[in-house]
Amino acid sequence: MKSFIERENEIFSILGSFNKAKLSYVLIGGYAVSAYMRRFSVDADVCIEKKDLKAFREVLKEKRYGLIKRMDLGNSYDGEFKCYTKKENLSVTVDLLINSVASRQTGGSISFSRIFENSKVMGIKGIEKEVKARIPAKEALIAMKIHSARMLMQGT
Repeated sequence: MKSFIERENEIFSILGSFNKAKLSYVLIGGYAVSAYMRRFSVDADVCIEKKDLKAFREVLKEKRYGLIKRMDLGNSYDGEFKCYTKKENLSVTVDLLINSVASRQTGGSISFSRIFENSKVMGIKGIEKEVKARIPAKEALIAMKIHSARMLMQGT
């Protein structure tokens, strides 16, 4: 249980660092669901605009995250995607989906601007900490999960 809490705390910390740097992003995936109901996830899925990629890289580098080539995407996402991980006490991953969330199965995509327009800043409460992040509306989260052709509550 301790490792789950440490991972969650680290993810909340990096989201807080993005906020402190005034970066524009929308949190999607498991931690976004946590704004509505408690849900643990193993990584942070963050949709960003390409123009902000350098600033995100700088924050991630400062926090000792490194870019990795991720091979376990399955067939979920297409489009530009960068995976950063921090491997110290435990492995923590931040996935950057750049300009859109795209599906390999359908070939369709949802643009960052569309996701941003259908989101708002919300609080996410963890076991020990909390953080604010821009979160898609419930309906948009469901649509993105269906769009990615993955089971709604399957582990991410």
